[in-house]
Amino acid sequence: MKKCILSIFLLFSLLLSQIYSIEIIYATDDPTTDNIYEVMTEKTAVEQFVTRLYKEVLGRDPEPTGLKYWTDVLLSGTPGAKVAHGFFFSKEFQNKPLTSEQYIDIHYRTLLDRTADPGGRSYWIDLMNLGMPRENIYSGFVNSKEFTSICAEYGIVRGTYIPPPNGMTRAFITRLYKEALGRNPDIDGLTSWIEAISNGVTGAYVAHSLLFSPEMAARKLNNEKFIDVLFKSLLNRSPLASEEASLVNRLNNGASRYNIFSELIKSSEFAQICKKHGILQGRPIDTTKPMIALTFDDGPMAVTGKILDILEEYDAIATFYLNGYKVIPGQSSILRAFNIGCEIGNHGWSHTDLTILSYYQVRYEIVETSNIIKSITGQSPATFRPAYGRINSNVTDAAVEIGLPILLWTLDSQEWNSSDPLTVSELVINNAKPGDIVLMHDTYDDAAASTKRIVSELSNKGFQFVTVSELLLFSNIVLAPGQVYGVGFGW
Repeated sequence: MKKCILSIFLLFSLLLSQIYSIEIIYATDDPTTDNIYEVMTEKTAVEQFVTRLYKEVLGRDPEPTGLKYWTDVLLSGTPGAKVAHGFFFSKEFQNKPLTSEQYIDIHYRTLLDRTADPGGRSYWIDLMNLGMPRENIYSGFVNSKEFTSICAEYGIVRGTYIPPPNGMTRAFITRLYKEALGRNPDIDGLTSWIEAISNGVTGAYVAHSLLFSPEMAARKLNNEKFIDVLFKSLLNRSPLASEEASLVNRLNNGASRYNIFSELIKSSEFAQICKKHGILQGRPIDTTKPMIALTFDDGPMAVTGKILDILEEYDAIATFYLNGYKVIPGQSSILRAFNIGCEIGNHGWSHTDLTILSYYQVRYEIVETSNIIKSITGQSPATFRPAYGRINSNVTDAAVEIGLPILLWTLDSQEWNSSDPLTVSELVINNAKPGDIVLMHDTYDDAAASTKRIVSELSNKGFQFVTVSELLLFSNIVLAPGQVYGVGFGW
């Protein structure tokens, strides 16, 4: 009888420990007892985590079957981030008529176990109101250190949640529409810009297109309002009083709105905005000025560094078409060119005439060069130029499969005929037209001297120097993979 009563007491104690999380320690010599205790307390903690999700997210107590299901899922090793996602993106929660403020507050209470601090709350609400998808809002909370600690308290693994692509891009574009045009983006416009950015269009280009659009001009903003819109669009903040006063004074004294825009686009603050949104920063380009693209083939070589010195001196950039076998030895020059905004193009691995190779050999030359360039810059080349500009069906077919358009040139500096700096520069200066792609080489010792004179003289004529991709973009030229632009030395 005593044994029976003792057994009932122990069973009742175990049940209480599950319900109220009471830690009961038993004096026993049985080594399995500790394991039973650990399992029971682990399950209790996980149940508490699940109950918290029900109460905070769904606003109700869990039903027994739901509690058991989610508890078993977590005990099986499923990360807390994934289980919480099931609650935040359930139909029951999504159908709740919540304001942005309420939605963010629930994230704080559920995932961080605290009320929101004013700054953080305002930050997330602003992003949400600017169109940031809920998936991205959610990832910001569950991937945080605070949620890691919460999961550790309950004895579960946090996991990492990666939101669907383009969410941050959508928020960037939506902010530009709202601030620059005073309206939400239409579906076609939003979709078009998201696609463009995914194909390498820069934040600077998108911002320029909207801030200097006819629709923006029709708003007829005064200088004070223009500066306010500029800061909110590009930097996601209002200007400081001192910033506004200084910039408005400059505008009132003859500075152009484009110049102010350019300064903000080049700022480290805008660079951080673009990085945060996963967008290429790009450079300010004045679409009212003629554009020209200098391209240098066959490098990098020793003279490449001198050419980069000149480009930086004149705030100009160019496109360098590299041979794959030279990439590793010349990686310092390549990185420097890439970091100042120059474009790195694919010129094949060995500088062999590709028209004498098989399709698979051509494909190898292009693929290996793209791979090694990406290993240095982190970005695959967007265009391909075959050695000597020679093309046949094997070359175009390989470019189609790999997904690269073929960029040749429209103006040949003829360095191969005479590398004399005066002769080369005179040919380019006297024949340059807006939209030209100039063929040069960073293999001739005198290439730096030619470059300096070309850049200096054409700058004085009002030309601005852009990459081949920028030139095509601002010329509204869209090339398909394998499509040829410019002239070469025949098929």
